[in-house]
Amino acid sequence: MTTDKGEITLGLYGVDAPKTVENFVGLAKKGFYEGTRFHRVLPGFMIQGGDPLSKDTTLRSQWGTGGESIFGGDFADELNPESPSGRLGYDAGVLAMANRGPNTQTSQFFIVLTKQGASHLPYAYTIFGRVLSGEETVRAIEQTSMITRENMQTKEEETLTVELPPNPAIIQKMTLSQESETPTIK
Repeated sequence: MTTDKGEITLGLYGVDAPKTVENFVGLAKKGFYEGTRFHRVLPGFMIQGGDPLSKDTTLRSQWGTGGESIFGGDFADELNPESPSGRLGYDAGVLAMANRGPNTQTSQFFIVLTKQGASHLPYAYTIFGRVLSGEETVRAIEQTSMITRENMQTKEEETLTVELPPNPAIIQKMTLSQESETPTIK
């Protein structure tokens, strides 16, 4: 993954989360993520991207509410606490799907920054990979100063207070590499 802050290489867990990896890779191959931003940055916890609405700065108040999948809509979580990724949990560098509740995965994903920062998370977000290299880029994205945007409306008519970075990192390109049985995103 090439961002305007640097490179991040992601290893994907195709055995633990085959449908999630298929979706992520399929979207990456179509160029879907190019131009999307890391629209949510919570220092010490996670950085989140993958919302197609984040390509348009005039839709800033809606960032975090969009998403698409190669399956034509939401798709089911792949949660197995006995799998290798399930036993790992939300450790630093883990790549997981963001969602709006059970079985509502689309294109948004997050990267965990610290295990302590994610210790409050229930096991409700499909883990489908991890950062293999580019931790310094992840940290550079984390260091983006924050502003607060209040009263954002979700599709479910909830009102949320969210933090949006003033100059969020942009995903410029995703390149697929098949160095093992499991694809890698560079």
